Amino acid sequence: DRTGAYDKLGADQLIERLGSWSPVVRGRAAAALARRKDAPVAAVQKLLAAPRLEARYGACQALAALGRRAAPAVGPLRA
Repeated sequence: DRTGAYDKLGADQLIERLGSWSPVVRGRAAAALARRKDAPVAAVQKLLAAPRLEARYGACQALAALGRRAAPAVGPLRA
């Protein structure tokens, strides 16, 4: 099961994986965060200003997966 392992990780571990060099890891972490009822939108939003490009990509993937729940991040995305 590809998603089961990610669903068992804590929010901090998933946030860390959003910055992975691997697009597969970033995508799975983003999807796992989106499946949570208490997704850490503020922590994902902070990644938008990360120095590493991969982390910013991961943040965008997570925000896209979160859909309407990511509404607080719209402002920083436009900036």
